[in-house]
Amino acid sequence: MNLKLIVAYDGTKYFGWQKTSFGPSIEDTLAFVLKRILQHPVVLQAASRTDRGVHAKAQVVNFFTPRDVELKRLFKSINSLLPMDIQVLKIEEVEDSFHPTIDAKKKTYLYQVFHSDVLLPHKRHYFWHYNYPLDMAKMLNAKEHFIGKRDFSAFSSASIEDGMRTIHSIEIIKREDEILLEITGNRFLYKMVRNIVGTLIYIGSGKLSVSNLPIIFEKQKRELAGICAPAKGLFLKEIFYS
Repeated sequence: MNLKLIVAYDGTKYFGWQKTSFGPSIEDTLAFVLKRILQHPVVLQAASRTDRGVHAKAQVVNFFTPRDVELKRLFKSINSLLPMDIQVLKIEEVEDSFHPTIDAKKKTYLYQVFHSDVLLPHKRHYFWHYNYPLDMAKMLNAKEHFIGKRDFSAFSSASIEDGMRTIHSIEIIKREDEILLEITGNRFLYKMVRNIVGTLIYIGSGKLSVSNLPIIFEKQKRELAGICAPAKGLFLKEIFYS
């Protein structure tokens, strides 16, 4: 059986999705629980390898099991054994050919900024606290430069050979002290969303000009763009399939 899971998690205490020797990961925690229930090791594949401190509202994961399992019982067993900061929202059997990464058509990430003098304590793990003046009109103007198929090498925090990616949309919403940025694209480079957010915030605060963006894209140099926004404000929101 090829089983597909929709998983939500608070990434605050974890060293990202992927297993690592540096500390606990979402992958290791989920795989340990599944092995305990199914009585055999499982190999997990995820649609996005979220970084340390990044959260997910709907991560898509799959694994294979030779056992004929009852899905409702498995669903309850998984969530009863997982820590409360990781929970499975849905489980279903899919075709053997399904792969959460290869089959994904686009992804939406949500980034949350708290724009106020004081950060509310209960939001400290889920928002970037930015307490400097921001010009929302400049940010809304700047976001249009990111839409479409472009070379986003300047917004990757790792060396790459192919920086071509497609951004379908960027939505920026202001709600009282919260600024919410939703970025949808086909694929993303390492820390690309956080680098785009940091660049938009720098433009809003006057540290960069909208006129800098064509130069940043042309030169393809990371140091010309804005700061990498903190991981804690980022959520993997949704993954789209055919």
